[in-house]
Amino acid sequence: MLTYVGVTDIQYFLNVKADDVCNVDIDECATNTAGCDTHASCSNTFGFFTCSCNKGYTGNGHTCKGMSSAEAGLCVELGIA
Repeated sequence: MLTYVGVTDIQYFLNVKADDVCNVDIDECATNTAGCDTHASCSNTFGFFTCSCNKGYTGNGHTCKGMSSAEAGLCVELGIA
């Protein structure tokens, strides 16, 4: 599964004093600024975030599209859906 990883926290860190860096985290998931697709889940980690397409959708988390019934069937057969 491909996952979109955000780096906005790192960009933010570059604009703050060095002694503040270790104590600051932006939760892009909570502030709805991660840019995840509406059919994706967002997971915040310190300094980063990930977007992963929900079950039944494929993509990188930033852009997700519904799987065809054939794709969904194959995923079920492979045990990944």
